[in-house]
Amino acid sequence: MLSQDEIRDWANMVARRKGFRLIELEQKLASGVRRAKTHIRFDAGEREYHVWVLPELDLMILDVLYKQIGIDEQLFRGDICQQSLEAIETKWLRAN
Repeated sequence: MLSQDEIRDWANMVARRKGFRLIELEQKLASGVRRAKTHIRFDAGEREYHVWVLPELDLMILDVLYKQIGIDEQLFRGDICQQSLEAIETKWLRAN
């Protein structure tokens, strides 16, 4: 499992790339009935990418929102690990 720092460092590294702007990096710890989660939002012109990290489920999700036509689709769903971050970056973020 990746640490919060590793996830934050990855988001900042992606944000330094040309064409991506880090809009939001929200990390919430579990409290009461709430689940812990991390939400990362990148702006890439016509698209907005949302990365959700849900530790209790050991799950990462990448959604893309196409701003002009309002379509939201899921691009990735996988474990919280370094390979998942690499897959998100190489397969979807670098390609777009």
